[in-house]
Amino acid sequence: MVTPTPAQREDYEERAAILEFEANLSRPEAERRAAEMCFPRPRTQGGLFVPQANAVRQDRVVPHDIQVTFSPADVAHVEGFVAQMQSVKNNIHKVAQTLEQAHGNQMAGKLGELAFGKHFNWPVDFRIVLGGDGGVDFRLQDGLTVDTKSIWIQTRMDYNYTLALLAAERLSTHFVQVLVDVEFTRAVITGWISREQFLVIATPHTAWNTDGEAPLTVRRSQLSHAFPLAFWSETA
Repeated sequence: MVTPTPAQREDYEERAAILEFEANLSRPEAERRAAEMCFPRPRTQGGLFVPQANAVRQDRVVPHDIQVTFSPADVAHVEGFVAQMQSVKNNIHKVAQTLEQAHGNQMAGKLGELAFGKHFNWPVDFRIVLGGDGGVDFRLQDGLTVDTKSIWIQTRMDYNYTLALLAAERLSTHFVQVLVDVEFTRAVITGWISREQFLVIATPHTAWNTDGEAPLTVRRSQLSHAFPLAFWSETA
């Protein structure tokens, strides 16, 4: 068993408190999810997208958006995942949207994770978890965690889109914006922002008030292209 570092322990305490008081979880459940997010676990094969071992490592600074293409097999895999997810927890957030919108948003959400996994060579979790993923899509090196925030784009891919987070969604150490095209053929990773930086520069978006809470937002133009080396898998 690996002993948690002081930084991991501090992060664990903070996340457990956020999950308990802002996500309204019981203390034991909050501690369990916080432990899953903060303390490294051995990677398994079951239910995971396994990355290629010979992927090419890129430079730390990427001076442009990252383009990722999807194969028909990628899309079919995500289609199957979304169909299973809809049968278990259809429109769990009770958002007013058409079936087409719900399907497109769910497809984009998982394809956004797949885009990050394919580019940075990390496994993507395709298991259905009723309680959600705890706001963490990837657990990287050095205790970093990533939550991909994807948008299904039906118009312009070059627009200065917003990255919005409610309090209960601000659990990862880093957030990555991903744009997925309307046909699900490609994605654009526009950049990332740390939780600390987000809380410093984000502004409330009162027009998106949800249950009495306005999300904090940043724009695409405020995201960084200087990706931490820990974003790349050790096998990359």
